[in-house]
Amino acid sequence: MNAVHRAVLSALALLVAGSVHAAGATIVFLAPTNTAMPMGRFTDGQLSGGILKDLGVAIAQQLGREARFVSMPSKRVGMALRSNEADALCYVLPQWIDGPFHWSRPLLPNAAVIVARPDAPSIHSLQDLAGKKIGTVVGYRYPELEALLGKDFLRDNAPSSEHGFNKLAARRTRYAIVGQSMLAYRQRTDQNFKVRIVHVFAAITAQCALASGSQVMPAQFDRAIDTLIDSGAVEQILSRYR
Repeated sequence: MNAVHRAVLSALALLVAGSVHAAGATIVFLAPTNTAMPMGRFTDGQLSGGILKDLGVAIAQQLGREARFVSMPSKRVGMALRSNEADALCYVLPQWIDGPFHWSRPLLPNAAVIVARPDAPSIHSLQDLAGKKIGTVVGYRYPELEALLGKDFLRDNAPSSEHGFNKLAARRTRYAIVGQSMLAYRQRTDQNFKVRIVHVFAAITAQCALASGSQVMPAQFDRAIDTLIDSGAVEQILSRYR
């Protein structure tokens, strides 16, 4: 075999290797286990459905990659993203996690609400909640109540939003802070779940955070999400769960 043939074979080998690498490329999303439907469903500890999975798969398809999801408690996701254990985390805001991340356009709307069981005393202002146990979720921040109530903000933490709903249903808590979209989904799928909304916080539109060490370039990530938003694909995903 002469030098020319060896060079051609070497180039072909590199081309095949590159194609295999591209075909096997993934984007790894973090899936916080403290969420609930419609954001995420977990089966045997793994993300198996919901908006986070559908959105992750859609982003991956735009990037020509395969989506992979790593489930972990929310209190660990910031550190995991900072240490590049995953590429991205969606349904998050800059004030929720600390780190040098690249942030996408806002794309996932929601609002936090305070709900009360039907038998709970009426609440006329947030100050009325001082000293009362309020159902919360581990890893979530509630800056408005923290600032307003201080040491009288008594958190009754649940490991996930789903657990929080179950505590309300079981009369273990009278009040809780929940996501409006999660509340609507629970009420639609469980006709026996009865609560009333006593306060609505300012609406938010959550984003996706890209790790600084991701092999996905920020410009590629932005293009993928822009395409999904502008084409109506994100709205289609959200509409599946309304």
